Amino acid sequence: MSIQTANIDLKTPSNVAANSQKLQSLITGVRAQQPNASFYIITDDRGRTVAQFVQAVNSDGAEYPLLPKSETAPTKFTPVQAATGIDLADVSIVTAALKLDRPLSGVELIPSNILTRLGLDKQANIGIRKQKTQGLAEAKQPYPIGEFEIDSGKIGLTLIAVKPIKLGENRVGTAIVGTLVNRNFELVDRLKQVTGVSTATLFAQDWRVSTNVAYTDNQTRAIGTRVAKEVADTVLKKSQVFIGNTNIIGVDYVAGYRPIYSHLQQIDPKTAKPIGIAYVGEPQTQVIADLGKITFAGYAVGGVVLGLFGIILLIASPDKYISRPLRGLTKFAAQIAAGEPGVRLEVTDRQDEIGVLTYNLNEMAKNIDINLVTRQNDAEQQRQQREQLEQGIYMLLEDVGDAMDGDLTVRASLLS
Repeated sequence: MSIQTANIDLKTPSNVAANSQKLQSLITGVRAQQPNASFYIITDDRGRTVAQFVQAVNSDGAEYPLLPKSETAPTKFTPVQAATGIDLADVSIVTAALKLDRPLSGVELIPSNILTRLGLDKQANIGIRKQKTQGLAEAKQPYPIGEFEIDSGKIGLTLIAVKPIKLGENRVGTAIVGTLVNRNFELVDRLKQVTGVSTATLFAQDWRVSTNVAYTDNQTRAIGTRVAKEVADTVLKKSQVFIGNTNIIGVDYVAGYRPIYSHLQQIDPKTAKPIGIAYVGEPQTQVIADLGKITFAGYAVGGVVLGLFGIILLIASPDKYISRPLRGLTKFAAQIAAGEPGVRLEVTDRQDEIGVLTYNLNEMAKNIDINLVTRQNDAEQQRQQREQLEQGIYMLLEDVGDAMDGDLTVRASLLS
């Protein structure tokens, strides 16, 4: 049974009071289908709650949550007791839905004073956590506190859907369903399990509110920390996807970041600005770094050999038996220093220093070529890894979208 079929006029307090049990039964039915939302609300035509169920993640907020184990436990909630009559008309998406008289959904930033009315302010209040910046380039450091408005580390990143309710042609109220993402790790942990990606994060502006990235203690989730300037510049200020290497809490990652938008993107996509970030990433392996060092070292050796041979030629005997092979070695070293692959010296039967040097330089060139192939293979692996990261980012956003679709299903159930 829906509000329409029950003919409940949400604008009339006496009608609402007479049907309060029916309204709560509607919410109970919706919760049975989708139990993990933070709030299920019916309002009157002014945006004041007439029926509601609110629940917060089980956490007193005193300690930062531990990293997940191999098997992530389902999210546990505690019901929030609050009287009806909560004013939600100043929630931007609710205001827009009432003004435009149309359904809207999005990922919204809800300030702490509104979350306090719903009893969700403690869950949202993560604060701004210290993070390592010493020794990092400026682009790898976060912006100074205050560059992006996050309500001093208390703003709520919220998945929310709002649907006007009508009786005939008259709007009598709204149905609202939402999930507060702060300290709720269902989305990021599910993505890790499904795709195998190492880490995932959801940001309110540049501030981590849900993540399985490790903090510097390697025990707790790095919520409350902030993203590097280079990422914030690309994603939040330029509204572009960032794919590349960056620093996360003092550790280098190959990472992908994509903007998150509010309901304003549905209303005016040309002027809508990002209000958050979705991220997936992998720590850079030491093997990749070491392989690159080996290859560059090989070319550096070629350059050193070239320089040494130049000096030797200046002081060498004019004896052709020595000077001619040295000139050949010099040309060889120049080719190696230029990164030319497949270069080899002609093998001779000489047993003197020239013969030994010829053999050793051929071995060096062979090893450099092997390292070059390894590096090329590694570059291909990095390319594939970045493609996987891009797919991971889109999967994360699709997962957020699926959550929104779930809210839409809830609303449809509420109204069907």
